[in-house]
Amino acid sequence: MNFMTWIYVWIWRLNRDTFIRDLSNSFVRSVGIRSFLEREMMNAQMVKNSSQQAVMRVLLNRLASGEGESLLELLRPVCPKSDAILLATVDDASDKVLALEKMADAISFKKQTLFVLAKNLATPALAVPIVGTICITSADIIKSIEKSAPPGVWVGFNGFIRVLASFITDNALGIMAALIGAVAVLIWSLP
Repeated sequence: MNFMTWIYVWIWRLNRDTFIRDLSNSFVRSVGIRSFLEREMMNAQMVKNSSQQAVMRVLLNRLASGEGESLLELLRPVCPKSDAILLATVDDASDKVLALEKMADAISFKKQTLFVLAKNLATPALAVPIVGTICITSADIIKSIEKSAPPGVWVGFNGFIRVLASFITDNALGIMAALIGAVAVLIWSLP
């Protein structure tokens, strides 16, 4: 799969629940999988949906090469790995229409959940750099005051603040790298 096709597949995955619902509907109407994919390709061409066209081309090519004996096998390259268990369940189900509808519901729910999560993470994502800038600026100010203030001032709470300012100033890049790494791990671990 070339890079542009991969981009189109990634875009298509955002709305694959609609495709799954349409596939379920084709099972109700007893439409063959090849006919369904060809109709989807024509619809994508009519509305000029490049991502849908690219995905249908991949699926039709897989079907033509004999790689589509099951839905899991057919859709594996275009669906995320998290859909594999759902597709295997659909393949094993006696009522494929119901199983496809439940799969589409699960994908829709996951999409809504990720949207809510992203929406709730937007404020902290904006606040962390602002707070970091304030901390670094404050630490620099405290370090400059430290040079002119007598040593007796730096006891108790003031001493703690001076040590904290020194830590922030000396380890700013490490702290930033740790925060970026933590955010990257959090995002990567999302379903």
